[in-house]
Amino acid sequence: MRLKEKVAITTGASQGIGRVYVRRLAEEGATVVLTDINEEKGHRLEEELGETGYRAKFIKVDVSDKESVGHMVHTVVEEFGTIDILINNAAIFSKLKMKPFEEISLDE
Repeated sequence: MRLKEKVAITTGASQGIGRVYVRRLAEEGATVVLTDINEEKGHRLEEELGETGYRAKFIKVDVSDKESVGHMVHTVVEEFGTIDILINNAAIFSKLKMKPFEEISLDE
């Protein structure tokens, strides 16, 4: 329970490695905020975690849309008061030219 009282957001949370991140964060005591563009899978994971006793919330987010990301941040801070951990897992890197993260523009 090393993350008790922490709020963790994971983008691309409903499948693959994102799902693994979320489950592990929850096991460590964090309140997990699952974000994904896939509502069906996101809500299903939120239910699964809740049934297991973990505190979880799903928010539909398109990380390529600045307003969608802003809505996510506002919603999380409004409901939980903080964001302690952010895992930027959602991405399509195969279409990007490889370069340092800080050099990737918002449009990319």
